[in-house]
Amino acid sequence: MIATISRTFQYEFWATSQYINIVNQNLPTTESIKSDKILSLLTHILVAQRIWMNRMNGIEQTFEPWTIIDSSKLEEWLMENRRLFTDFFSRFTVSQIHNLVTYKNSTGKEFQTSNIDILTQLSHHGAYHRGQVSILLKELEIVIPPTDYIYFVRQNF
Repeated sequence: MIATISRTFQYEFWATSQYINIVNQNLPTTESIKSDKILSLLTHILVAQRIWMNRMNGIEQTFEPWTIIDSSKLEEWLMENRRLFTDFFSRFTVSQIHNLVTYKNSTGKEFQTSNIDILTQLSHHGAYHRGQVSILLKELEIVIPPTDYIYFVRQNF
């Protein structure tokens, strides 16, 4: 089961990297509402991963969900998140999958959520926002990358 969850996140990072590459190669350098929104959404995916990873590791939160990362740092953040998740999964066990994580959300409200539900949230969260990025890229007439899971499997396994 851990291998399946880990593979889901290998896909998550691969899919996000496809969008970062497209954006780095094609997004107009001049500021526009759509370009800013695309960068905001990609940043949000990466920051949310870091927020949830910190929560699962019991690390106090230092990021706001809509923190903006400079476009030149997106790849760096992606690589660091991939490293953090790889490390997490290397020591994660099946017995920990339903453990509850106690944390405060961005408004300070306390919650308890299981590791598996947090990881499921994160995988769906990224897909949702990549869909929003796809719409914006199409509006800018930028070809979107194929990022269905099956493309990932065909290329990597």
